[in-house]
Amino acid sequence: MPEVRSEQLERMERTLLRLKQQHDKPEAATPAPISIVQYTCLRYLAGQPRLVSDVARFLDITTAGTTGLLDRMEEQGLVERRRDVEDRRLVWVSIAPQGLEALDKMRAWRRRYMESLFSPLSDAEVETFLSLCEKLNRTGPGTPEKK
Repeated sequence: MPEVRSEQLERMERTLLRLKQQHDKPEAATPAPISIVQYTCLRYLAGQPRLVSDVARFLDITTAGTTGLLDRMEEQGLVERRRDVEDRRLVWVSIAPQGLEALDKMRAWRRRYMESLFSPLSDAEVETFLSLCEKLNRTGPGTPEKK
């Protein structure tokens, strides 16, 4: 059995790599309007203003890395920063109107990309794939499956 699993894992790795390479080709899709990190950041900020330290923690990057990201996003008009009125050491970041527009465009782009990616599959196959992904999300390496 371990040999079978090993062969399956190698086949899965090759298949996923080919799939990624196929969909990374320039002709496969139009470029995304913003980066995936910017998209993730904007999604986090869409609900309410956040402290820069909270953004860093959410993105799982350093505060310095977050500051660089927010600098670029602010230059693009995607976010706005302001110091806390009571504690000037704290910096709040919020999504700007242009950021909301970019977020909407990225959501539409991702929707088209996902539709393209899964178009060869039937609805039943998509549901099976989704169920398997959800199972993988419920279980991590070394953790028992949560049902």
